Amino acid sequence: MNIEHLDVRYDSTVTTSDFDAGRKIGEKRRGDMVIWGDLEAMPQDSSITSLRYVLVNPFDTSIKTADESGNLKFHNLSEIRDGYILADVDYVVRYVAGLFMYRRRVFSKARDQLSLLISEYPDTSAVLHSYLSNCFFHLNDLENAKKELSRSLAINPEDAIIQSNFAIVLNNLGDTSEARKHHERAIEINPEDAEAHNNLANLLKKLGETDKAIKHYERAIEINPEIAEFHNNYANLLKNLGEKVEARKHFRRAIEINPKFAVAHNNLAVLLYDMGENDEASKHYKRAIEINPESAEFHYNFANLLSEQGNSNEASKHYERAIEIDPELAIAHFNFANLLTILGKTDEAIKHYRCAIEINPEFAKAHNYLAILLFNSKRYSEAMHHAVQARKLNPNLPEIDQLIRDIDSALVALKTTDLSTESGE
Repeated sequence: MNIEHLDVRYDSTVTTSDFDAGRKIGEKRRGDMVIWGDLEAMPQDSSITSLRYVLVNPFDTSIKTADESGNLKFHNLSEIRDGYILADVDYVVRYVAGLFMYRRRVFSKARDQLSLLISEYPDTSAVLHSYLSNCFFHLNDLENAKKELSRSLAINPEDAIIQSNFAIVLNNLGDTSEARKHHERAIEINPEDAEAHNNLANLLKKLGETDKAIKHYERAIEINPEIAEFHNNYANLLKNLGEKVEARKHFRRAIEINPKFAVAHNNLAVLLYDMGENDEASKHYKRAIEINPESAEFHYNFANLLSEQGNSNEASKHYERAIEIDPELAIAHFNFANLLTILGKTDEAIKHYRCAIEINPEFAKAHNYLAILLFNSKRYSEAMHHAVQARKLNPNLPEIDQLIRDIDSALVALKTTDLSTESGE
């Protein structure tokens, strides 16, 4: 799992008696939106006096108001609706409503609220554009996410988090060159931003710049050693480099920090399986599935281990569960077909090889193994089709040429037999 935080980070309290200064502080601290209060518009019987500004806390539905001395009072949304706070009421309500939905990850509704708010208050803050961008990102609307972050950067180009978020969106759009520039700019602005270092490391790993990726993973962990995802990401790179012992240490550290980190349990299990430590690998596969039973990848990986251990019944259950969760997981169909072949369940194996090929027509081994089963079932014409396709996709497949010769001989023999039968009649 590569941690790529698009969420805006904030503090919860800002106090100042000056509106412009308050808004700047709110932007700088990524905290509460500062709203101007109109003293003349306050009702005579209001308990709120000397209203200077309003602070909106995105993590709950309360509103803070403050007087010139900085004394804070708390009010709920019903008080706003009842008219106790008349300054920018629509702005405050929509802002809170949008962030309320955002916090609960109801991104479509948050998008609608924030879009309406920005359309009516076009001079709004960089932070608000960031929130809207995040909504688009989570809804897989990357172009609009990019557009909103561009607006956000136009307002505040010196915000490291917005720079980092823009890089993440660009990377997902395939523009790795520009993504890298914005990740690097985020770190220039704030060298102590651990997540920016981690996210740049993720990109550098993708680009094959391993040494630089290691440097930034290590820097992220140095700044904040208590983030499980940093250890997990670094461990994945170390595993790919063959540094298995060091990778194992960081996977274990990730789990120590967050015992419910299912991805880290799975990744550690994969590594342990590769190191021949199957008992411990089994334990972590089970834990990953216990935490997240809806992961096709976890079930598939565990099935592979069980199959190798000869536990065919349990392996079959997990292959079937993986396929049930993700019917498009071609490799699960393929490996399940391999197990079914060993168990002598030829028809079922053929079915799953066909599924693997339907999902991925260029799956050379699936064509090859299906050709063998069809040949053994005396379905020579179909076997030839898949054998030829397998060789076309991968001429280096073991014994593929011999298989084609055997099928060809069988077809010739079958044709000869048919001719002999006709002559006898």
